[in-house]
Formats: sequence, C-alpha cells, structure tokens
Amino acid sequence: MIEEQLRKVGTNLNQIARRYNSGQVVADAELAEALEAVADMLARATRTFREATVAARDEYRARAGAAST
Repeated sequence: MIEEQLRKVGTNLNQIARRYNSGQVVADAELAEALEAVADMLARATRTFREATVAARDEYRARAGAAST
C-alpha cells in the first residue's frame, strides 16, 4: 500500500516535470492542484507507515511482555 502511494506521488511529480521541461505553460491553479494532490498522497503514505510502525511496536511489546511473565 505504501509502495503504491509513493509510486503515485512519483508519477505525479514526473508529469509536472515533463510538462515543465517541455516548455508547456502550466497554469498556476493547475500546478497548485497537482502539488496539492502530491502532498495529500505523501500525507496518506506517512499515515499508513506510522500506523504500521505503531502496530508492529505494540505487537512487539505485547510479545515481550508475555515472554517475561
């Protein structure tokens, strides 16, 4: 899931760069919308990663606690 989200971020950034490098004029509103989409995808990927990390930590602590009793 994280890989898919990061792939989408990369795709969006590549599209922005391709248009910029080809000399096409990109409207400010269009660029802002694309960058907002990138920021949203990065935020979702960060949340997903954080949730997975917290879940793994909690599972580790639960197992460590059960082993010590």
